[in-house]
Amino acid sequence: MSAGDRQSLRRERLIDAGLDVIGTVGWANTTVRDVCRGAGLTERYFYESFPDRDALLPAVFQHVADRCTAAVLAAFMAAPDGVRSKAHAPIAAALHLITSDRRLGRVLFQEGGHPQLQTLRDDLAFASAALLVDVATAYFGSAGRIDRDRATLSALSVVGAQTQLATAYLAGRLDTTVDELVDHLVDLHIAALELAR
Repeated sequence: MSAGDRQSLRRERLIDAGLDVIGTVGWANTTVRDVCRGAGLTERYFYESFPDRDALLPAVFQHVADRCTAAVLAAFMAAPDGVRSKAHAPIAAALHLITSDRRLGRVLFQEGGHPQLQTLRDDLAFASAALLVDVATAYFGSAGRIDRDRATLSALSVVGAQTQLATAYLAGRLDTTVDELVDHLVDLHIAALELAR
């Protein structure tokens, strides 16, 4: 294994440990020492991968976002044809992922105190909306013309709604099950698709 490969593996271990610490005790209580202990590495290796503690949270956030995006895309591709099934599978995959591992939901939606977090969340929202528009155009455009401007408005509305609902659910503020939440979001997605036509 090359020195670069070993460094990449150490960085992955630090990100995994960072997810565990941040997702458990929160960013404000996360120390470089705790992350290094979780990764089984010395602080020297932390600073080999990150210039400072503040650089860790964006890396962990991106790791979680990539993991969720991969789960959503895989579920969408594996779902049978049909608007409802193509909407249900990825929404269910995302919600079950972040509710079965609360660390993921905490990093994506609940954690605060880092100057870059809001920008990262905004970027993720716009990227998710753009993906929804691309999917709507590619898969459902033939069932009725998709207006990209209207689709973008609809997609951003849906992403905002699902973010707020996921945040409220993770905080214990909704008296509903995950499956009921999935069904509600599927209805919202289908209504948004109709608005985009």
